[in-house]
Amino acid sequence: MKKFSIIAFVVLAAFSCSKQETPVVALPQDPDEVFTGEERIPITFGSDIATLVETKAAVTAFNQNQDLHIYGIARDGNDNLNLNNIIIDDVTSKSPAGDGQIYVEDRASGTYYYYQYNTNYSFFGYYIDNITPRRKRTVGNEIALDLSIDGSQDVMVARDNRDASVANFLDTPSEALDKYLASYPADTDGSALRKRLYSAYSARKGITPELRFKHVLSRFVFHIVDGSVNPEANLKVDSLWIAGAKTDATLYVVSESRSGAACLVPSDAQTDNLYLLDADGNDVLNHTVYHGGSTEPVQLGESLMAMPGETSYNLAFVLKQDEVNGGTTRTVRRVQTAVINMPSGESQPGVSYTVNITVYSLEKIVLDVSLEPWDTYDTPINIGEDD
Repeated sequence: MKKFSIIAFVVLAAFSCSKQETPVVALPQDPDEVFTGEERIPITFGSDIATLVETKAAVTAFNQNQDLHIYGIARDGNDNLNLNNIIIDDVTSKSPAGDGQIYVEDRASGTYYYYQYNTNYSFFGYYIDNITPRRKRTVGNEIALDLSIDGSQDVMVARDNRDASVANFLDTPSEALDKYLASYPADTDGSALRKRLYSAYSARKGITPELRFKHVLSRFVFHIVDGSVNPEANLKVDSLWIAGAKTDATLYVVSESRSGAACLVPSDAQTDNLYLLDADGNDVLNHTVYHGGSTEPVQLGESLMAMPGETSYNLAFVLKQDEVNGGTTRTVRRVQTAVINMPSGESQPGVSYTVNITVYSLEKIVLDVSLEPWDTYDTPINIGEDD
């Protein structure tokens, strides 16, 4: 596994355009606009909201080289998606650099994408880490990916928000707003403007779509606590996994009726073990329990990403200990099992659960689980304490 990180949510700033050799010129639609008739209007994604970047696991740094997938799809005269007119068709772009911007371009031709004349578009995005989808398919007026997870990958989806774009335009004083209200004084709620998003027309007014990527999996971070504080115990955690977890799901990457977590539909058809890896991608952790006499939790490996919507998960891990008998050293291994019960109903997408495992000996452990938002690490969730 590579040392990669995850974007909790990202507001993209991207420049893109239609791939036509002779681009269609976007003509003005309002008398208040000054337009020479020569310009092409690039599709841009605004970055006016601060970019929040977060690693998938607490120990890794942000990697600015992740592939984000972008769709730009035309809307027809009835304001429905027209999958027969896709201007940006599953184009990958790199995650933001220090300025919070990424650039979407057609990699075959090296050109950006431009709005087509008198056409409105909607925009969607997704991130699936290093997953190779089993299949991409069109389901009605939706585009879906069938995929499998192994516990080390993060999955996110995004789509534009026309209501937020209109509200931001109307709430932010600007020369463009003054000119618009002078031309359309009755459209104080922006309902007429909304029908022209997103287009060359709205782009000339500074209105740009924003894509916020949202996690759709649940995350588990594991900590080891030394309960015996005995340096002679030689106890180590050899490996850890969630047993019999769901691995298959359908991810709706383009959808009008679904958003956020609803875009992921897990399947019961396939289950497998999800193994915790270290920062180098190894599932043999070899983690020493004794930590200088400290009883503070110490993170074990990276984190595990699992399908949400479960009330419990089956946890298993291997403890090992070297024993000396008559001058001969042998390593004794014990498989420990426990149940991670969710503290409040079902596990939630985009939520991180911290599992503290207190190890007293080769035979005795205590499980403590805590719940925390994905963007903080200071409130653990407790799982079934052994009294």
